[in-house]
Amino acid sequence: MKKNIYIFLIITLLLLSSCSSKKYAGTWYNIDNPDDSLIITEDDTYSWGSIGGTVSEYDDGVVLTESEEFAETHTLSFSSFEGETSLVTEQGYTYIKDHDKAVEYHEEQVDKEIERLKDQFVGTWSNSALKVIIRDDGSYDLNNIYSGEKQSGTWKSVRKGEHLHLEVSLEENTFKQSTSNDHHTDPVLRDAYISDSPYPDSDYVLFVGNITLIKESSETEPRSQTLEDILKSDAVAMEEIRQTAEDAGLDVTFSNNNVIYTYDFFGTDGVTEELVKSDKMREELGKALEKNGDVFSGLCSKLQEETNVKGVQVTVIYMYGGEVIVSQSFDDTGRV
Repeated sequence: MKKNIYIFLIITLLLLSSCSSKKYAGTWYNIDNPDDSLIITEDDTYSWGSIGGTVSEYDDGVVLTESEEFAETHTLSFSSFEGETSLVTEQGYTYIKDHDKAVEYHEEQVDKEIERLKDQFVGTWSNSALKVIIRDDGSYDLNNIYSGEKQSGTWKSVRKGEHLHLEVSLEENTFKQSTSNDHHTDPVLRDAYISDSPYPDSDYVLFVGNITLIKESSETEPRSQTLEDILKSDAVAMEEIRQTAEDAGLDVTFSNNNVIYTYDFFGTDGVTEELVKSDKMREELGKALEKNGDVFSGLCSKLQEETNVKGVQVTVIYMYGGEVIVSQSFDDTGRV
């Protein structure tokens, strides 16, 4: 009898323990990035990357309150993902407790994205200085528009994080890109990736280090002369614009009627990837662009007036290691 009572008590305690366990407690993994985890403890505290604080439950989910002064709150709602409980952020990111399932889902989505983008590599990519022809047989040709130097090599697609990258074997180790007699050596096509375009006149862009290339249209119909065409024919004006941008620490390229200024924080002393990619930094960069909107719109107006080209736009891009952090385009009327 005592033995039966003892077993009954153990079972009862186990059941009570199970019932008292909090639904939201545990480690949750982002299905879009399994390395991003949210840890919620039984004592209603949490850690999420570099932040932490307290947890409170409501009928449909949990509210996370940061422990720092002026703390923000984050509301996550209970949902279901492939038959198991999930937490969904206000931004739509889904977290589940099964790490293996999160990894599997993420891999599947990246593979699908790679297949979607792979066909987009093939074609002709260019900016005001370079033209790259990428073929579906794994070969490519690179032409420096100013110096006339050419390269040929092979490429293959490989996975690196969220992007489809290129590994390229070159016949030469370097190429020269210059608008003056003083040639300087620039990075070769060792690492490149295609991404959705932040520019209004193209669907995709190809990033090669700090160099941005736009895919040329396959249309053969005659087109009007663009700002890029005019500047290509005026080496003095082109060099003046490039030098002005370089003095400001910017890279400048041209695509049709779009002037593209790029600043990459990578390698800047005291600037970390975490800082640049933080929500606060994105917000401040966005505010800075809006504050200087009149300057960019004025540049559009001046270029249109001097070249008789309509529809000129200026795009400003902040990046970190080739990844776009913030971008904004302007025309002669303001922000696009």
